[in-house]
Amino acid sequence: AAALAALKEEWQALFSRSAAPTPFQTWEWLSTWWQHYPTGKLWILTARRDGELCAILPLFIASYYGLPLRRVRFMGAPLSDYQEMIALPEHAAECRDAFFAYIEKESRRWDLLDLADVREESAFSTTPADLGLRFETVQHRLCPYIPLAPDWEQQSRTLGKNLRSNIGRRRRQLSREFALELDTATEETLPQAMEELFALHNARSRRRGASGAFSGARKQSFHRELSRKLLSRGYLRLHRLRLNGKTHAAFYCFSAEGRVYYYLSGFDHEIGKYSPGLVLMSQVVMDAIADQAREVDLLR
Repeated sequence: AAALAALKEEWQALFSRSAAPTPFQTWEWLSTWWQHYPTGKLWILTARRDGELCAILPLFIASYYGLPLRRVRFMGAPLSDYQEMIALPEHAAECRDAFFAYIEKESRRWDLLDLADVREESAFSTTPADLGLRFETVQHRLCPYIPLAPDWEQQSRTLGKNLRSNIGRRRRQLSREFALELDTATEETLPQAMEELFALHNARSRRRGASGAFSGARKQSFHRELSRKLLSRGYLRLHRLRLNGKTHAAFYCFSAEGRVYYYLSGFDHEIGKYSPGLVLMSQVVMDAIADQAREVDLLR
């Protein structure tokens, strides 16, 4: 953990220059995750050229479902939707091969590599053929995304006529019947906004017979701390739909390098007839366009 802390400044600098970065590879996400989920042993590999940090492969080793098998996973699993090494684009393939060669050399440390949730565009979507490791690649999740136009007028033309009409109608209806506010959390409003998100999401999950992604004190504590850190770095976008001063919908999103990532949400079932999720999602898209993002990634 001390060595992880010592990497902070280099990690943040590398992330800002890395290939295909997502919020799940930020120092803020992974260091906070380790504080709240310190399971097994850290195994963070670094690659340097002439002393300069070129890549980080953030791994940890823990038992496999209580069996006497040692599994290597990405840090952040399974809370992170995307997993990846952090690497300079020009060195990504070279560093990947070096990391796999080192992992093979150190095979006495582990029994199973479980490198899940790697995107197709990642250098880790292909594996070296000249190693003595047996790989199996499985396509197990599809993550839909919304390509963004330069402005909302052009974006709205990509929608079906009924959907486009419904968005406008619901926004007008909410504005007519309530004092409608659509905002994003600030440093001042974030603590309250996170509690509102937890309550809305968990209440909706309970109606469906599930526990909810924010159930339990540890998960909530993780996201409280994480959201503060991501906000301070400009990565957080916590959108709210408020009616007469009360929050009825919240979308927990992140923004990094031209993409907005929709992670989790919650909304009040009692106002479902007004389609609050649809209205707030349209605002997420509008704000992403205003931030000059290329797409909204809906994750898994």
